[in-house]
Amino acid sequence: MMTSKQTPASGRTGRAPTFTEAARREQIIGLTIDLIAERGIARTTLALIAEAAGVTKPAVLYFFGTKDAVIKAACAHALGSAVEAIAQAVMAAPTPTAAVAAYVRSTVQFTIEHPSQIKVMTEMLTSDQDLVTQSAEAIGEEPAPQWQALAGLIEQAQRGGELSPADPRTAAIGLIGATNAIVGEWFSDPSFDLRAATDEVLRLFFRATTADHPAET
Repeated sequence: MMTSKQTPASGRTGRAPTFTEAARREQIIGLTIDLIAERGIARTTLALIAEAAGVTKPAVLYFFGTKDAVIKAACAHALGSAVEAIAQAVMAAPTPTAAVAAYVRSTVQFTIEHPSQIKVMTEMLTSDQDLVTQSAEAIGEEPAPQWQALAGLIEQAQRGGELSPADPRTAAIGLIGATNAIVGEWFSDPSFDLRAATDEVLRLFFRATTADHPAET
């Protein structure tokens, strides 16, 4: 049992966790992500988390303090991983228009590589906005609407004359909606060619917003 002097992060007093403790904590977070993806947040219990990890419930609490803290850590990990992957792709893009395409492509690529983490984020967005805010704050991000970052990229491309004038927020919402729709179709039917669908969504978007489809997308 944890004492009042033990910290959820380390489970020990006055020192950082050992390599083994850190690895176990990361394992529990990963297993919790899988459980949330399969069962949802409300049905992911402390008992299920402990069973998946092959430990007792007190052992889980040793690392996190409470069941809610485990859930928050799992959600923050999922969000942070996605934000990092998308940010890296966007920063590597050579032009604002290419950054718009990179945002969408990296989102889809992350979905393919980490479907459970995407399901966790979808669960947060649809069931617990407070958890979205807490997860964003946990990774050092300001809570913001889903469309905001992409709208900023679209606006940059418009200022540079790469995209035609239009409301950036509306354009971002439309592009995100189309991306979410093809991702949802892929989850329903894994044989659906998600990468080809991404190409088509971007082709249609740039056809609607530019006179010439940009080669770098």
